[in-house]
Amino acid sequence: MNSLPMDTIAVLDKIGDNIFILDTHLDISFINDYAVNMIEQMNFKLDITGKEDLIGKKSIFWTWMVVIHS
Repeated sequence: MNSLPMDTIAVLDKIGDNIFILDTHLDISFINDYAVNMIEQMNFKLDITGKEDLIGKKSIFWTWMVVIHS
């Protein structure tokens, strides 16, 4: 699902912020390593095991889950 060049992914993974890239349908298509750490810290609230559980999901749904479970 991810069509980003490997060098772009490497740069995005080095940024010290949570980065979620959405496609034109508002599906999550990329999550950087920093955001993966946040997901791992929140997995007990969201019932997710990693970024694979979010890639391809609607970002609106994921945002709703964060708000509901916060």
